[in-house]
Amino acid sequence: MEIGCGKGQLTIPLAGLRPTHRIIAVDRFEGSYSGDYDDFISTLSSSTLKRRISIVVSHYLDWQRLQPDKKYDAVISSEFLPEIDSTELNAFLLECWRILNPGGVTIHSFLSPDPRTIGQRLLIEADSDPKWTKDPPKEWFSPPPKLVLKQLRQTGFVNVTPSRIRRT
Repeated sequence: MEIGCGKGQLTIPLAGLRPTHRIIAVDRFEGSYSGDYDDFISTLSSSTLKRRISIVVSHYLDWQRLQPDKKYDAVISSEFLPEIDSTELNAFLLECWRILNPGGVTIHSFLSPDPRTIGQRLLIEADSDPKWTKDPPKEWFSPPPKLVLKQLRQTGFVNVTPSRIRRT
């Protein structure tokens, strides 16, 4: 399952790479993301993948809490963690742990909150400061990776492996 699927920009390519898997894409599609649902449906309708991707319109925790224990092979997200705060992060990871099969994986990508260049610092400021954005983050531009790793381990995940992908 993918939490915070948006327009399906990760869901659709992933489904293409995993032809035997079904993907559940969960998002509220509210606020500045309200148009994403129509974009996702439009892209999916012109794709051969529509039978393998189910779109669920729901708050992520409401939906996760309705799922049975140990049902899913993977829970992924891309740029979703910056949308929640530290309390929600803990609840989200606990639910990921509960609904994953033994040996299941959870993968979450997010931008580094630590700027390495002036351009990155300005991007973080523009995305975080209410004078520049209509939707400032609740608590952070992006969670500190050490916090995410700590919470994953406290939740029960083992073999937690952070990866840093550098832009070339």
